[in-house]
Amino acid sequence: MVAVAAADLPAKGRGGQGVRLARLDDAERLVALRTLGPGPVLALMGRDDDPRRTDPHPVPITVEATRRDLVPRRTERPVHEIAPGRW
Repeated sequence: MVAVAAADLPAKGRGGQGVRLARLDDAERLVALRTLGPGPVLALMGRDDDPRRTDPHPVPITVEATRRDLVPRRTERPVHEIAPGRW
């Protein structure tokens, strides 16, 4: 993973290169970033009774294929890990 200032990325041609920029508020921070290919995606979520602890049962995450950038959305529980499904 590489951290780069947004000003250092060329504005021209960025749309077709798979680069997505997100501006974080002062209260937000980026904890991790993962790039996934096509195929099933599973997520480990926080437990209902204690969101800081990981629920051991992965849940499927549906990401529809689109030519547009995805819009971030909130989840009911915090996402602890996202990974491709193995089977």
